[in-house]
Amino acid sequence: MAGQYKYRKEIYEYIKVRCETCNNNTQIAKEIREVFRNDEIVQNASNHALRHLVNKKRLKNRREIKRLFFDIETSPLFGWFWRTGKQWVNYSQIIEDKKIICISYKWQGSDEVKTLQWSNKTHSDKKIIKDFIKILGEADEIIAHNGDRYDIKEIRTRAIQEGLLMFLSIAP
Repeated sequence: MAGQYKYRKEIYEYIKVRCETCNNNTQIAKEIREVFRNDEIVQNASNHALRHLVNKKRLKNRREIKRLFFDIETSPLFGWFWRTGKQWVNYSQIIEDKKIICISYKWQGSDEVKTLQWSNKTHSDKKIIKDFIKILGEADEIIAHNGDRYDIKEIRTRAIQEGLLMFLSIAP
């Protein structure tokens, strides 16, 4: 048993040094088999030590992802229509376009849900869009209920209509 421990310690030190100069784990594993012979003790010790060092390296290099959850609520469209039901409505028939009433959001790991609301007097959503664009810029990942199909499109559209710049890339 003492021999196994000695092997493990030597292998661990060898891997530790090699991990600093080589990122190829397969290459390091092959070198271990060549240097320390190919017996079962060495195989188990090298697999264990290599796994341990790789996990340690991942934890060291990993930073916490800032994940933002949000949802928006919008006002209805107001316009002139001849009838209800299934019909095509021209944009020129719309008197007032929909606006974002509120945006509620929460950061992962926090229990606090924050809400940005439009002004009740002016019914303008420009300030909440401007504020939320800054919040989106802080996030590494964003998660929204129906975000790709609705929420993000609405925020972008309202930002364009209000003359606000918004840089947000969405990975498929």
